Amino acid sequence: MADTFNNPQNRESSYFDFYDNSLIIQGFPPNVPGNKEGFKQLIYLLWKAFHDIRIMFDDIIIEGNKVACRYNLTGTHKGEFMDLEPTDKQFSVNGMTVFSFRDTKMHRTLESGRYDFIEGTVENLALNPNLPKLKNCL
Repeated sequence: MADTFNNPQNRESSYFDFYDNSLIIQGFPPNVPGNKEGFKQLIYLLWKAFHDIRIMFDDIIIEGNKVACRYNLTGTHKGEFMDLEPTDKQFSVNGMTVFSFRDTKMHRTLESGRYDFIEGTVENLALNPNLPKLKNCL
């Protein structure tokens, strides 16, 4: 999954195949639908703004149909991100997620820090925006 996300040549054609069409996401930022379409919107936004974005999964725990893991996202701000012009600055943020699988696809995801990720990325880029404005950009 990380290999697909991190590969710009193949990710758009196959990354979302890991997710069930009835995906339910808990812990998304305000104004982002907690479903597969909302997830796609956010991921495409990230891929567009951070062409070299990479995810690394650490501390993976598997029990039954659930997988919990800590992740680290890194990238360079090369494209517009939530109405913010590129800065060429790098970011690195950590998060935690729990995936529930049905058959072989992710059916439910509990995100810890997804909104913190956006806030942390913007702070990391030293852009200091007004967060209520950020909420409305998604």
